[in-house]
Amino acid sequence: AGEAEEPPSLDFSMPLPSPLVIGEEAPAPAAAAPGSAPPTPQTPETPEPAEEVVRLGEAELSPTLFSVFVSEANSHLGVLAEEAVALTRGEPVSQKLQRGAHTLAGIAGTVRVLPLHELAHVLELAMTRMGGQPVTAEVGTLVSECVAELDRMAAAVRELRMPEPAETLVARLEELGTVEAARPSSE
Repeated sequence: AGEAEEPPSLDFSMPLPSPLVIGEEAPAPAAAAPGSAPPTPQTPETPEPAEEVVRLGEAELSPTLFSVFVSEANSHLGVLAEEAVALTRGEPVSQKLQRGAHTLAGIAGTVRVLPLHELAHVLELAMTRMGGQPVTAEVGTLVSECVAELDRMAAAVRELRMPEPAETLVARLEELGTVEAARPSSE
């Protein structure tokens, strides 16, 4: 009983059955003559459909991924717009604003819409530096400008155009620097 049994060998020389369409019965197997080769399945000669892609610059996306991106981007842009209004009313930077910018940057990076990714990412970093503190009216206005630009970028994507980079807004967000530079003055 100490002998190990060899696993059964698999025979890959047998042809695969032809595809079955739901609702149809499987055809009865043809009887092969003794000693003859197994019958070759008959499959119709249909060309493979060309896979549809959505092109954005050099990026190629499936229509499903493109649709998910547009839907998610619109949702996060709505949150960013609400939070930008809250900033202009003197409310502090919220986690919702940071999370919305973070997620928008991430999904834009996934589909390789790099100008949108960059602006949303730099907005996220700038808002993280604000540390949940109230910001000046100028910073609130800058955030509103960024959200408007992100919305224009998303509109370009919906029109199957790669948006232009927003270098000036990116530079302005990067200049915010420290928390102290963004806090209202106590004069």
